[in-house]
Amino acid sequence: MEHFGPEHWQVTVASVSRTPTVMGSPTFATLPSYADTIEDAAVQEARQACEQTMTVLEGWHVDCTVLTGPSIADALIGYVRSHPVDAIVVGRRSHSLSRHLLGSISSELASHSPIPVWVIP
Repeated sequence: MEHFGPEHWQVTVASVSRTPTVMGSPTFATLPSYADTIEDAAVQEARQACEQTMTVLEGWHVDCTVLTGPSIADALIGYVRSHPVDAIVVGRRSHSLSRHLLGSISSELASHSPIPVWVIP
């Protein structure tokens, strides 16, 4: 049982900021500073979420990383493919019945991750 204490685990909190996408809008595409502002705000929000989670895990060995990309699941899967990660723990945020028991991101992670995924309700 001695290996289950927080001092024996390394936790990486990954918060993903979705990059803004241009959906056929030439006007938006000509405003790169506006897109940069949106992306900067999203990255800052992800960083704050990461820091809040770190305070909850006080006493644990915790690293925080902010990932960016158009798909949250793809960003997380890309991270675990290039870093020594044993498992993904993700919450189920969907309240719809369309995904039955899993939300769309947790469902995609469970289907495509090369490592175990634990979905917490």
